[in-house]
Amino acid sequence: MREIKFRQPLFKTNGEFFKFHYWGDVDGGFVSPVAGNLGRNSQEYTGLKDKNGKEIYEGDVVAINGGANPIKTEVFFEDGCYCVKMLDNTCELKYYTEMQFCETEIIGNIYENPPSAIDTRQGLR
Repeated sequence: MREIKFRQPLFKTNGEFFKFHYWGDVDGGFVSPVAGNLGRNSQEYTGLKDKNGKEIYEGDVVAINGGANPIKTEVFFEDGCYCVKMLDNTCELKYYTEMQFCETEIIGNIYENPPSAIDTRQGLR
């Protein structure tokens, strides 16, 4: 059974991203979301990890190397499943759990490294 946990983006008073607060079933106990935000903009853990062992959350930007050319994608949740959207907007792939059979690497997220700032032509590092 996968862990049910979330990360919640926290912002400075000027609206700039500050850091993530992790909540849910964390380290064997329950951690609450930050008071006043009630989990607003929280992103759920997919239950998958990238090739470096980092947990993959909604809003992560991942490079998927399932063939000759790696593709850059953004992770999102829709219709009851985790999906990825190619950053060049060519298509969306449903059933993200199938991606566990490909080599993936987190290269950013929508708050710290917006997809518009990531070069979609660059391969895995």
